[in-house]
Amino acid sequence: METFENLIIIAVVIAVSIVAAYWLSNIATMHTDIELLDINLQAQRQGTKVTVTAYIKNRGTRPAMIILAKINGQPIEFQATINPGETSTHTLETETSTQTLQVTFVTSTGKEYSLFVNVP
Repeated sequence: METFENLIIIAVVIAVSIVAAYWLSNIATMHTDIELLDINLQAQRQGTKVTVTAYIKNRGTRPAMIILAKINGQPIEFQATINPGETSTHTLETETSTQTLQVTFVTSTGKEYSLFVNVP
């Protein structure tokens, strides 16, 4: 009979510890604001004018506010707010003859997302 009681106590302790771990992990992720953007770029040339299309998905847990864009280091006026889980499409234009562009997006938290795109 003593062995049966020990098994029940062990089972209860394991169940309570699993529930506590699950509860703590949910609290940690709910109160942690993460900014994580997934950005894909496409570029098209029309003479010396280049149009860059940016597909931006917010994979984080908080809204991301982009306050500035740069193409090859030159600032371009740009503002967008992307909520968690949303994808948005934005178009940037510049005049250049280079074949590769460095596109950087700066968020309100100061984080910079830089990517390179080839211009056909």
